[in-house]
Formats: sequence, structure tokens, C-alpha cells
Amino acid sequence: MGTGTNTQLGSGFSTTTFKVVTTAVISGNLFDDGPDANGFIDSGDSNTDKTSSSQIFAVRKSDGSATTVTAGSCPSANCGKFTFTGLVPDVYRLEILPQYAWQTTKWSSSGSAIAYSYGSSGSRFYTKQMASDYPFTLAAGGTATANLGIMQLATNALTIQLYNDVGSDGITATDGPLTGSPTTGMTFDCSPGGGPCVSGLMVNATNGRVVISGLAVGSTTINYNAGGSGYQYVTDIIVAPSGDPETDCTGGATIPKPPTCTFNFTKSTVLKVGLTSQTMPWIQVWDGDVYSNYSASASIPGIRISVNDTPTNPPYHTAFVQTDQTNAGGITVTRTGGGSAFCNGHACSENGWHVDGHSGLDWPVSIDNIDTNGTNVYYIVSDYTLDAGEKNKFQSGGDFFRKIVVINGNLTIRTNGVAGGVNDYLNAFLVAKGNINITGPASANELVIKGGLYAKEGITFDYSLVNNRTPAVVIIYDPSLLLGY
Repeated sequence: MGTGTNTQLGSGFSTTTFKVVTTAVISGNLFDDGPDANGFIDSGDSNTDKTSSSQIFAVRKSDGSATTVTAGSCPSANCGKFTFTGLVPDVYRLEILPQYAWQTTKWSSSGSAIAYSYGSSGSRFYTKQMASDYPFTLAAGGTATANLGIMQLATNALTIQLYNDVGSDGITATDGPLTGSPTTGMTFDCSPGGGPCVSGLMVNATNGRVVISGLAVGSTTINYNAGGSGYQYVTDIIVAPSGDPETDCTGGATIPKPPTCTFNFTKSTVLKVGLTSQTMPWIQVWDGDVYSNYSASASIPGIRISVNDTPTNPPYHTAFVQTDQTNAGGITVTRTGGGSAFCNGHACSENGWHVDGHSGLDWPVSIDNIDTNGTNVYYIVSDYTLDAGEKNKFQSGGDFFRKIVVINGNLTIRTNGVAGGVNDYLNAFLVAKGNINITGPASANELVIKGGLYAKEGITFDYSLVNNRTPAVVIIYDPSLLLGY
């Protein structure tokens, strides 16, 4: 009957002990509510091994403290049953944490004709009604009952298949599986975690696969962790559900691609992951997109720079802007080559320029017309090399600090002694009427330019970071340098 106070009658009376109950009880069932998911124990519902041994929490509203019990094991007469005894009078709710691949349906009180939805708090689900998140008000000696419905999610297999992207141009019919020693140390992370969806899934070297069996349907994220074999770069990730069309998970035409794919997993699916062992210096532009001047063939000489007027779209090119449209301008990096070259999915114009929403733009005449110094503009009459001895000119107090520097010829940036990382950048707009070549030994520091970078004849570079996992060249577009020009 619970705890209480023992009371005995005085002398002359027969001795009788009374027990005053001061605690309360909540009991009920955690049951399989599929397939109707209506919150009532009816025909077809049962307690299963997935409802047994699950923890249930009785949480007090007054102080948030919780009492924990475990649902009865199966098979037995107590399968899925639970009882909380000795509860202090208060207002309560029940919370459950379904096992992997199970989800809550509805809950009801025994004898009630109404079922209610659960609320959620973190990874737990709790009983609630429309009027309160704490539906059980218990006085001393009070009791309450609850039937907690859950049902199993569908599960299927996800197969991750690695491909050796020989041309670094995405997975094609000629690319075969990547197997053997190159896969040593390669792993994949699966989230959200639970059941077979865990981190550190090892690749099977024999077939270049990771198979995740019994994966629950829903939003799933797979992340590639490069091993030590040299296949560091993702060139393609394709989601291929059984019987459905394939979809590109990464988007865009640039390589390398992000190593992460998030997709809605609904049926048995193959995730095709293309990898390359090529060395890829990277460049990152102001809008955060990452591009590389990979060489899939000798016909692709390097990188070209395009005007990027996203998110605004004025009817003029935005190489230099002196309006208040601070979002305009910037650069887009594209790879070019003969004939079939494309810039961001569109045919490149004659000089490799392309602007979203425009068919193509020639090199701005306004730049060609610059042949002398002007307000905020420095004009260099011939080829120019930016090396360690010149770096101070682009930093606070230097001649080129926060200026537009126009080179009437080629610009060579020697990164040794110039690349200083994100906290040690060059602050200027660098414009070459010829080409720009960024060169130097691999380093631990990015080459960061806060301003802009333009070249009429394109940009090439062979500079990379020692870990080659982040951009080697970062351009932070700063339109404030252009104001007043």
C-alpha cells in the first residue's frame, strides 16, 4: 500500500495499526502499436522484444527529477509492463527513449477513448495532452495508468561503393571499383547515430564497399574519411535507390566535391562515391565555394576567373563597382580548355568569362583603359612579381594596402614568405592584364587575399597546402576597396 505512518490506540483499547498512504503509483504498458499507430492496445498489437528492457522515466514537474524503471522482459507475462511505486505526490509525465529503428506513435490512459501525441525533448519523447505537458496529477495514494505506443520503422540496406575516378571528371562507365590497398584506412561515418548507423565504418578492401544492413529510413548523412592512400578527394557522390533514378548528391561542376552526402533514405540504396588520387591545389572564392585547377587532361591549362554578380544581377559587368550594391562583384573560378570547355555548366566566352544570367562578357574595357595611377589605383607598367620582399606593400601602411593594383602584364605570386594564413593576408584588388601565376612549395599556410583577384588571360597555380585538405588560395571579396574608384 505504499509508505505511511503507523498509529496505535491508547490503554484500554484493542491494539490496531493503521497505515496512511503518502505516495502514488503509475503503471502501464510499452507496446508495439503497428500498423494502425492509434495509441490503443487493440487487435494486432503486442509487446515484443523491442518493447522489453526499455527504460521509462517518470519526471516531476516541480523540480525536473526523474525516477527510472525498465519495461518487463519478453517473452513473459510482464512483457512490456512497467510500474512506478513510491512516487511523491506531484504532477508527472512519462518519458521514453525508443530503441533504434523504432518511433513513438500515440499514447492513452487505460479505459480512455482519447489517444494523444507525444512531445519531444532531446532524444526522449514524453506524454502530453493539449492542456499540459504533465498530464498525471497524483495525490497521496493516487494511481494512474498509461499505454505507451511505439512502432518499428522500415529498415533497408545501404551500400557505399567506391570508384576510382581516373579522369577526375566524375564517375563514368569506364571507371571501376576502387579496391585493394588504396582503401586501407578509409572509413565512413553514418549519422544520426544508432543501431548500425555509427562512425568509423571500415571499407572492405576486396570489393571497395561498406554495407550498412538494417538502416532505418529517414534523413541520413554519410561522411567520407580519407585514408592514407592518397585518394583524398571526392569527385562524385551519386545516390542510386533501387528502381529509382540516380541523383547527384554534391551538385555543381567543380572538383573536389564535399565529402558529405545527406539524403532521404527510403529503400535499399547504393551510394556511389568517386575518388581520385590526383594532387589538387584549391582556390576558394568570396562566396565560400571551393574550386580546383585539376588537370583531367593536358587540354585544360588551368583556372580562369569570371565576374560573379550573385545575388544581385545588374545589366552590366561588375569588375569595378562604385555603387552601394555591396553584394555585387567577386569572382567565380572556372576551368577552361579548347572547344568543349564549360564555365559553371555554361560554354565559356572568348576570354573564359561567364556571368550567371548573361551569355558571356569580354574583358572590361574599363580595365584596359587604365594606364596611370589614380584615386585608390596603382598602375604597374610591366610584369610584376609579388614575393616576400613585396609583401609589406599590401599590408597596413604599405603603398598598395587597400588599393586597386593594375598590372600591365603578368602577375607572379611566389607564396614562399607571402602566404601567411587567415590572419596574415594581402589587402588589395589585384588585376593583371596578362595572366596570374601562383606558385611555390607546399606550405602549412593559405594564401589569403582580401579584396579581389582578376586576370585577363586566366589564372594558374601549383601551390597547395601540406595536408591538401583545405583551400590553398582564399579570396575574400571586399567591395569597400572599390568605392571611390
